Amino acid sequence: MPTLTPNQLNAKAVIQFDGINDFIDSSSLGITQSCFFAIVAKTNNNSTGRDFLFDGLSPSNARSIIALNHESKIQLWASNWSNSNFNTPSDYFVMTAIFNSNNSFLSLNGTTVNGLNPGTSSLTSGIRIGAHASLGDNLYGSIAEFLVIDDAVSTDTQRNVESYLANKWGLVDQLPASHPGRKNVLLTATSLNYETNASTY
Repeated sequence: MPTLTPNQLNAKAVIQFDGINDFIDSSSLGITQSCFFAIVAKTNNNSTGRDFLFDGLSPSNARSIIALNHESKIQLWASNWSNSNFNTPSDYFVMTAIFNSNNSFLSLNGTTVNGLNPGTSSLTSGIRIGAHASLGDNLYGSIAEFLVIDDAVSTDTQRNVESYLANKWGLVDQLPASHPGRKNVLLTATSLNYETNASTY
């Protein structure tokens, strides 16, 4: 099982994955495209796998994937690979993504790549965090926060979530200078009101 380790990022606990056999399953999650993910994490670059942030529970169906190191790039999959062209990051990052067929996007530290087309498969039968559905490609690294919204979100909402996470986890300096999260404003989860719309694992 992953390990909850205190005082790791901005004096807060994170969940550490060993890259060998650590993962978290939730069979109760059932979402369809469009869906939005917001994640604060880090990879230590697993040399034996593709560092999956998440996948479905079955290798035969109901899968959506973000891999941090598929051919040294961050890529999405929901029946075919779609390359963000972001290099595998080497430090903690704020990532947001929408799976929405050929209108999908991925944002790394506030820089967004639009027009991705990973396919139409969805996590309708649960989620596995930190590993492939067949228990390979394990994440070697840490996850600080993992949010899911079962819907598309506006660009303003995306930026607000990124701002909230960057401020909470001490990653504001990772954002572009023009990003609203770089302003001297500390957003709170209450003001963003995501508690009724998001599931955290």
